[in-house]
Amino acid sequence: MVESAYGFICDRLQNRMVEKGMPVEVLSAARQAGIPSTNRMIALAGALDSFRTDSRFDDLHTAFFRSAKIAAKAGDEADKAAINTELFEEDAERELFQKLDELEPRLKELTGSGDYEAALIEAAALRPEVDRYFDDVLVMAEDERLRINRLALLRRTVDLLVMLGDPMKVAAAPK
Repeated sequence: MVESAYGFICDRLQNRMVEKGMPVEVLSAARQAGIPSTNRMIALAGALDSFRTDSRFDDLHTAFFRSAKIAAKAGDEADKAAINTELFEEDAERELFQKLDELEPRLKELTGSGDYEAALIEAAALRPEVDRYFDDVLVMAEDERLRINRLALLRRTVDLLVMLGDPMKVAAAPK
């Protein structure tokens, strides 16, 4: 019941913000973050709306899109799998894992304090590691253990980035 009430309130807020000129795609993207505070959800939407004109938005969008596209093929096993660092064969796997370990507490700190602009900038800096991962790692390896582990790493990447909403929805907003 609380969830449906919160959803109703978010729908009403979204309608008001659209009336004030914010693209519905940006608001929908912010709602994807699952923030349990309407004030923070609106703050995130404002940050996303501003950040979409920043040159670094493309980095955030690309890192999310590439990871989400493949992670969607993961299935239940990879979604539930713990990442096993002993299965890493390529430096790019280790580097992405390490970057996620560094980025996660930083994003939690920034989002916890409501500094969504800084969080978006930090998240966009993940792109080089994501690009290298896709350049150097065969994600869909024949070895099932490697494939599941690699997909789980991408699932973690998506889960971390979606803390800031869905960049693909933001990219769909009219300029």
